[in-house]
Amino acid sequence: MDNLGTWVNLAPLLTKNHPTRDDPSIRIVALDFSGHGKSTHRPKSSSYHISERCFEVQSVADALGWDKFTILGHSMGAHVAVFVFCCNEKASGRNNLDRGF
Repeated sequence: MDNLGTWVNLAPLLTKNHPTRDDPSIRIVALDFSGHGKSTHRPKSSSYHISERCFEVQSVADALGWDKFTILGHSMGAHVAVFVFCCNEKASGRNNLDRGF
């Protein structure tokens, strides 16, 4: 199963030839959704619905103080990226790798 480690080798390539690659405001953040990878599980009474994943992304963006961000998702994260992009005014761009729809 994929986790944030999927991005270890890919992340440096995403900005390799980008003109702003040395800009300190350009950051790549990989996260594991709750219950996946190295994250903790939610309480049994909690939901793992895709909408909850969207709130997790929003919480990370808020914690990092981002006014705008581009989201890149893979597998389940690609589904989340679609919803975040459509429903979050801070999401200014979206890319997907290997999405199911």
